[in-house]
Order: sequence, then structure tokens, then C-alpha cells
Amino acid sequence: MAKLTANNNVELRFFDSDGKMKYVLIESFLSKIKRRLFGTSPTGDTKHSVRLENLITNAGFAGAAYRLSDNTPDPFNYIAIGTGTTAAVVADTALETEAYRGLATVTRITTDVANDTAKLVATLTLTAAGTITEAGVFNDASAGTMLARQVFSGLVLESGDQVQVIWTFDFD
Repeated sequence: MAKLTANNNVELRFFDSDGKMKYVLIESFLSKIKRRLFGTSPTGDTKHSVRLENLITNAGFAGAAYRLSDNTPDPFNYIAIGTGTTAAVVADTALETEAYRGLATVTRITTDVANDTAKLVATLTLTAAGTITEAGVFNDASAGTMLARQVFSGLVLESGDQVQVIWTFDFD
């Protein structure tokens, strides 16, 4: 019996308010502890993008199977980011602390065979400075079912900065 799997990744790219690629601080775990206990400034590495492995939730698997049947729900075409830090688990149904959500451009691309990979791209503009630590894929503009979630080291951003989230689902 063949098994359908979804290999997936998420990439976050950072831009300043003028649309130029920007290096951002990726806060270290130790820095996060010091900041919370002693109120110190965040420290860590700087990068202009981050690539992560992803977790598909139980509701995401059920929603994907539902989309393949005759009873199709809304498509998974929204990406959200937030500030929650609790580790992602398959039972998650929402981001811990959602801050921004936007409509993604969805395309199919070729990874192994023609059109076997779904690619979602959303660019979200921050209206306030903050540290982004989680991202997810949803099928609604404000609620809905969460297909996937990832939690990562804090990304320190300024008001007006943009986060471009690129989520790929490679079906094998």
C-alpha cells in the first residue's frame, strides 16, 4: 500500500520598510531567559532569512484529506505569524499568540514530478516592533483550521519591517 506524505519546509525572509533585504537578530535561547529574568537586551546571530522544518497538525491532515474528497472546505491560503513560544505539536489548532495574518499567493511547482509541490508566499508588514517566534498556515482570514505550525528562535523586528513567509508542501 502506498502512503502519501507531505514533506514541507517554511522559510522566512526579512525586509525593511523600503523593501530592501534586512538582517535581523535571531535571539538565542540563553538571551531569551536573561531578557525575561533580568530585562536585558536580546542577543544572538543576525540573518536575512531562516529555513525550518515544519509540523503538520492533526487538523491539517484531516483538512487536506477533506479537500481531496467531494466535500471541499476553504483552501489553506492564509499565513500567520505570532509571538508564542510553546513548542508546536500535532494537536495544535491555532497559534499561541497570533499577531499578523495575510492572504498567501498559492502556486504549484515541480520538485520531483510535475506540480507535486504546493507553494504559499505571504508578505506581512509589522505595525509595531516585536519578536516573532511562530508561524502557521490557515484556511480563513481570521480563524479557521490550522494546517501547519512552526515555532522558532525569536526574530527581532522593527515597525514597518516585512516578513516574507514561504511555505512549501512537497507531496511524495
